[in-house]
Amino acid sequence: FIVIYNNNIYVIDDEFQVLQFAQNFTSVGIGECFANASLYTSSVIGGIDPEMRIHMAMESANKFCTGVIPPYNIIKIKIK
Repeated sequence: FIVIYNNNIYVIDDEFQVLQFAQNFTSVGIGECFANASLYTSSVIGGIDPEMRIHMAMESANKFCTGVIPPYNIIKIKIK
């Protein structure tokens, strides 16, 4: 799963290894390569709403990976 802490992105994998990422996006799961490609492209283009970027990444993963299917749940947490 993905954890964001102090403006850093971490992934905790299935063997409980903690990975930190230099870029400001990542994804996990069977379609992560396709989702990451979409997230990279949308970050280069810029000006795209973050929720739309996530939706586009999920659609990309769905298009090229049979293990990714809708519906997608995007969870937003407001930090006080």
